Amino acid sequence: MAKSKDQKKAAVSEYKDWIKASKAIYLVSPSSITPNEATKLKKELFTLDSQFNVIKNSLFKLALEEEGISLDESLFEGPNAAIFASDKMSEAAKVITKFIKDTEKATVKGGILDGKSIAKEQVEALASLPTREVLLAQVVGTMNAPVSGFVNVLAGTMRSFLYVLNALQAQKA
Repeated sequence: MAKSKDQKKAAVSEYKDWIKASKAIYLVSPSSITPNEATKLKKELFTLDSQFNVIKNSLFKLALEEEGISLDESLFEGPNAAIFASDKMSEAAKVITKFIKDTEKATVKGGILDGKSIAKEQVEALASLPTREVLLAQVVGTMNAPVSGFVNVLAGTMRSFLYVLNALQAQKA
């Protein structure tokens, strides 16, 4: 069933809103994903403030052009789905790559990160990054290491001083 001109404009407008609200967009070829699998994937992505939608290539391409984003034409061959990711873009990439690995029913084609085109390999690299919380913990641990070392040195000096005092006390007794 053909869409009316108004429906197409509304779809382009909706795509533009999703593009503006997303930090990253991953394009996926959703070959033979069942409705139950799609629902499960959508729920998992929803917890990350991200969404999974099958897109109409011509309308999505038009929305991208209106937003000043250009992608390789090969990405628009065949059916596509888009994952619109918010701040938790690496976690969303992890979810989609795990889904693909588990079901073998889709392939990552590429994507957009901060308005720039990224390749399939870059999406997979994003998926391999630790979560934001883990990265912050690593930074704090690195910043804390010199302070911990200094405290240990001071504690060692105090411990040695106490050993000397105990030895003197034992010698006089």
